[in-house]
Amino acid sequence: MSKKAVRLLIILLLFWVTGGQWVVLQSLAWVNMVRDYSRTDTVCHAISNTFDGNHPCPMCRLIQKQRSEESKNQKSAPEVKKPELFLVAYADLKVTLIRVGKIGFTPLDFQNWKQAPLSPPPKTA
Repeated sequence: MSKKAVRLLIILLLFWVTGGQWVVLQSLAWVNMVRDYSRTDTVCHAISNTFDGNHPCPMCRLIQKQRSEESKNQKSAPEVKKPELFLVAYADLKVTLIRVGKIGFTPLDFQNWKQAPLSPPPKTA
């Protein structure tokens, strides 16, 4: 495959994954609704009826149904927990120690705290 074909394929896949197809279909539905409503009424009234939400066309209902089914499928996927990083726990510990320092204890300064590693390392670690 050529580079242009690969780039086009990647762009189309990203467009699909981000839900771009729904934007295109909804835009087409709105254009058709304005066209249909303007046949019997003024253009201003047709635009008002199109975007007020009280006069959905069959295509709008279908798009809404499909998008809600798609979002239900995404919500049902199991939630993946991020592993707790050492730095996050370290930040919580530092905040806790500073809070204790306000009570009257001296907070520990971890930036200047240097301790030689155990030699040999403990087997439990």
